[in-house]
Amino acid sequence: MNSVLVFVVSFASCVPLALALPGGAPASVCESLTPGHGAAVQPNPSSYMIDLSDFMMPNGSSGYYYTPGYTYTITLMGTGGATFRGFLIQGRSSDMGMGITYLGSFQDPAPSNANARLSSCPRPEDGVTHVNPQRLDFSYMMFNWTAPVADSGPLQFYYTTVQVFDTYWVAEKSPVIQEVGAATPDPAATTGMPPDPAATTAPTDAMTTENNMAGSAMLNFSIGFSFLFTMMGALLAVFGFLQ
Repeated sequence: MNSVLVFVVSFASCVPLALALPGGAPASVCESLTPGHGAAVQPNPSSYMIDLSDFMMPNGSSGYYYTPGYTYTITLMGTGGATFRGFLIQGRSSDMGMGITYLGSFQDPAPSNANARLSSCPRPEDGVTHVNPQRLDFSYMMFNWTAPVADSGPLQFYYTTVQVFDTYWVAEKSPVIQEVGAATPDPAATTGMPPDPAATTAPTDAMTTENNMAGSAMLNFSIGFSFLFTMMGALLAVFGFLQ
């Protein structure tokens, strides 16, 4: 009897650990982002956020922007002292008319962060999730994310955060991040009348001849004036000598 009781107690103590999935979110929850913990999703907004400071424009413009192919840092963080034990973060298109579209690529956090790994949603780099067998409490966690190719459009980060086993918030969204740096040229800047050929071609032979004649006339006038001035000086010298 005692052995049966010990077995039941031991098994019951292992159930929360198994359901909590300390190794991170499985591929089966990639779309719903809902933990299989059996508890109800928290109805109120959470105390967690995705910090997008790296997506702000340097000129102080409002909103958030990404340039295709650039790598940015995002931070999952608690506010007001809130901590978390589990999470799943994905970059998705903000246009849900075409269904779920994963955008961007997370860099593998494993080399510098033993408490996070790439997910499998469906590519490994489509998301990041926790690795937390010790059930540590985190106040923030940072990740590197590379923006998608050009013309991917606006996107958001979708994230689920687990505070403890039966307290979690599902599929919250970051502010929308707009794409920049891939716009097509303004048609007004590339259309219109072509430049006047006369303004960009070399002078004609007639123009060159006219300019040469004008230069010769000025040279002759300068020589004549100098000769006259010299003769006047000589006459004045002779006149002074005769006196």
